[in-house]
Amino acid sequence: MVYKLFWYDKLGVSQSNDIEELGKNWQSLWLNTQEKQIILLVKPTEESENYRVYVK
Repeated sequence: MVYKLFWYDKLGVSQSNDIEELGKNWQSLWLNTQEKQIILLVKPTEESENYRVYVK
């Protein structure tokens, strides 16, 4: 599967530290059955408060 993490400030404005176009940097994640993976979340800006994860 691939996923993308989008950050938002308290007003719902997208936050990004990506140099590339927002939404282009999908990350791959391969898991076996019942396997877990911890994903460390790093806020791109001081204003970042909320996030949304998209999976495809």
